[in-house]
Amino acid sequence: FFFWGGGEGGGVGGVSIQQQRLEEEGEWQDDAAHGTGREKFQDGSLYVGSYSRGIKDGKGKFTWTNGTEYEGAFKDNTFDGFGTYKWADGRIYSGEWQANRFQGYGRMTWTDGRSYEGEYLDDKKNGLGAFVWSDGRQHLGFWVDGKQDGIGIFTTSNGLCRKGRWEKGQRMEWLSEPVVKAQMETLMEPVLRLKPPKELAVA
Repeated sequence: FFFWGGGEGGGVGGVSIQQQRLEEEGEWQDDAAHGTGREKFQDGSLYVGSYSRGIKDGKGKFTWTNGTEYEGAFKDNTFDGFGTYKWADGRIYSGEWQANRFQGYGRMTWTDGRSYEGEYLDDKKNGLGAFVWSDGRQHLGFWVDGKQDGIGIFTTSNGLCRKGRWEKGQRMEWLSEPVVKAQMETLMEPVLRLKPPKELAVA
């Protein structure tokens, strides 16, 4: 199976490892787990969920002994679809996955108050997204390879908003005068409106 390590912002980096099964129970078909089952490993980790011909596939939950857990969709023994990953240190990612990677739309939160919500590609912030720093600063705009790149609206910790253009994480120019946060709507464009999936829209 696999174990997920730590990471910053745009990804966590999956490392495949082999684990020895300690016990397995549930529904079977043709000598393979098929349907709902439970699988415990020698290191104490536990999977409870759906199987298809011996492969974790469908809804399930995998829990590690250090308190880390993933609950959501599986496909071919990988995180694939919508799911929530909770690290033992309190970080949480809820969103879309593909083959064990952040892929699509997701929300990442840290215990120090930082958060990111928006689009990911291959474990990195890519596309439209909003990042909030622990001091209250915010950036809503486009990202490429984990860095601001394109049009965006930056909000200071004092609540002043200003539209600008960024390249590879560096601001290149301001495109508006500052306005108070209550007037941020005057800076918005249709392309800057986040469109979360239904699973996050109700979260």
